Amino acid sequence: MQAALGPVPLLGGVAAEKPKAEQTYQFCGREVLQDALPILLLGGNLLLSHGFASGWRPIGQRYPVTEAQGNIIYTINHRPALALYQHYFEDYSSDAAYPLAVFSPGEENFFLRGSLSNDPKLGSLTMGGNVPMGAEVQVTEASRDDVVAAAKTSLENARSSYPGVAPAAALYFSCAWRRWVLGMETRREYEESHQSLDQSLDQSLDQSLDQGLAQPGTTSASHPTIPCCGFYTFGEIAPLRDQGPAVVHNTTFVTLLLGSR
Repeated sequence: MQAALGPVPLLGGVAAEKPKAEQTYQFCGREVLQDALPILLLGGNLLLSHGFASGWRPIGQRYPVTEAQGNIIYTINHRPALALYQHYFEDYSSDAAYPLAVFSPGEENFFLRGSLSNDPKLGSLTMGGNVPMGAEVQVTEASRDDVVAAAKTSLENARSSYPGVAPAAALYFSCAWRRWVLGMETRREYEESHQSLDQSLDQSLDQSLDQGLAQPGTTSASHPTIPCCGFYTFGEIAPLRDQGPAVVHNTTFVTLLLGSR
């Protein structure tokens, strides 16, 4: 997609379903599709910014991926990949509770890869997305509060880089694994993000009042709550930095802000 579209921002997510991963469905207009890829193209006088965060933080030492093919890691630091997890967790079973932070060659920002399954005989790990050869990886950890707080961090990162005064809409792409990790606390993820967005809009309006850009009599309660929507994904799509190519993330919360002023 990035090659076909050229140097334009590419954000979104992979279709998700229940943990069995047997069949997904896509929606486009009035159609319900299978094995399809709906795309929304936006253009014109449009301002945008994005942010992402997960809440997971790297722990321990960083090691090179020494053998991998597609989304299967065979060796890390010339040892069976599974041994890395067994070093930290004696009775490790594959899940996304402790994803790997993946540092691509020459890149200081990382994306996450959750382990979907493992092969005890080969010592390999099957991940929720491709892992490039030569990348370095670290095991990560997070608490539920860390996972929730990441939604706010994602919004704040997007808001701080928004090139205009105030966005008009927000799109959210959150990993389905985050939903399963949070359980009954899932709603907190949206509440944290939306509350942070309202606060940032209040601050923008206050600045406009101070600079005389807002109409007299305008108050911080005057701004409407902007529309927000999105979906749970089996992989989140966003660049690691502004003007950079898109990568697929796991267990991450992506925010896209859109507007015209």
